[in-house]
Amino acid sequence: MNNSQPNNLNAGFKLNNILFLAIAAGQIFIFIIFLFLVDSRSDELNKELDSIFLYVVPFFGMIMMFLSRLVYNQNLMKVSTSDSLNDKMARYRIFKIICWAMLEGAGLFGLIAFFLTANYLYAVVFIFVFGFFLFNKPSKEGFVIDMQISGPEKEAIFRN
Repeated sequence: MNNSQPNNLNAGFKLNNILFLAIAAGQIFIFIIFLFLVDSRSDELNKELDSIFLYVVPFFGMIMMFLSRLVYNQNLMKVSTSDSLNDKMARYRIFKIICWAMLEGAGLFGLIAFFLTANYLYAVVFIFVFGFFLFNKPSKEGFVIDMQISGPEKEAIFRN
């Protein structure tokens, strides 16, 4: 491992965390806005739309939580142990972004259903999906485990 690699990895970890926090903040921001908008609404609610969403939103949320993890694990199997640390970091970021996008899509779908129907069940679905999103936070430990890094490279990652 060359001397510039730890700096590149630290920048990679920092970028991963910034991306994660930006996506999380966006979801929370939309959730808060929709809460205020739903509470201030006085128009007639669409019961027909609610009856459709009642089954679709929770099912979609559960499926996306399962699929995001499945796709992430399948992508991890494609990584070669002989790849450089920078290549592994780039792939780790890509795999995490794909996972986060799937979870964000399910969460936003729940929020839109909540906004359209004012049914708080969909807000609860969002909270569960968002909780699962939080469990997918990037970390040095997760990177080392997921990318199967060992030996001096592992020590160098945790030293910095």
